[in-house]
Amino acid sequence: MLYSFGVVLFEHTVLKNDSYEYSICYFAPSDVYDIVVIDKKHNLLLKYETCHQLNEKYSDYFNLINGQRALDDDGDELVCRSHSIEYTL
Repeated sequence: MLYSFGVVLFEHTVLKNDSYEYSICYFAPSDVYDIVVIDKKHNLLLKYETCHQLNEKYSDYFNLINGQRALDDDGDELVCRSHSIEYTL
């Protein structure tokens, strides 16, 4: 509903498991998403991408709320640890 009023500035979702951390951010004024994937076991940045539209997998991840779960490409469970929206009124 906030999007329909044009008041969203920023939205951010973080998903984690023992191996990976996914961070997906949406910056509304520029209409772009930033996707970051980190290999926690090896402390490596696996992906950094900026795009105007999420693919189906990342869209599913982005729309989770805190505590919800999803499976990654390896069939391992990811848990949404944070989903926040910054807006102005």
